[in-house]
Amino acid sequence: MDAGIAAVCGALAGSVATIGAAFAAGWWQREGARIAVRAEYRRERRQPRHDAYKELISAASEIMELSKYSNPGQSEFDEPFEAAIVRLKETWLEIALLGPQNVVDLGSEVQRAALEMKRKARYMVLVGNRVAETPEEEGRNVVAFSERMGEYGTARDRLSASIPPFRKAALVALDEDGG
Repeated sequence: MDAGIAAVCGALAGSVATIGAAFAAGWWQREGARIAVRAEYRRERRQPRHDAYKELISAASEIMELSKYSNPGQSEFDEPFEAAIVRLKETWLEIALLGPQNVVDLGSEVQRAALEMKRKARYMVLVGNRVAETPEEEGRNVVAFSERMGEYGTARDRLSASIPPFRKAALVALDEDGG
């Protein structure tokens, strides 16, 4: 082989190696960018979701705590109970926008249970405040109040049972990496 052909072959080999190195570097750069984008996606999605999920669980837990130590119709119960219900409803709206759908569905169940508990509490107060004209009517009021108290307890149990599935789905959603 003469020197001219050897020089051309050497130049060709050098250019093929340079092109290969450029492709490899480009691939590694794209892969690094993909990893960075995925990490940024997780950060941007995780924090608002985390805050909203935490607030919903906090409001539902507060409602549960209030119901343990107070009864509907007592003035020390009504204001904090109503404030927690409002917090829960507002937070659910955030969750409805943040998703994902399974967390939204489970959050809806928490909200429905809390609102049902609120309705049952209001019914219980209404029945408890009825003035009886006769002893028979008083007896009916007592029975109606007991029934409403049972319905309120059932609604409270439903709220209590709806929190753990929501919490579990929220944890899974927060671990999502966007890949």
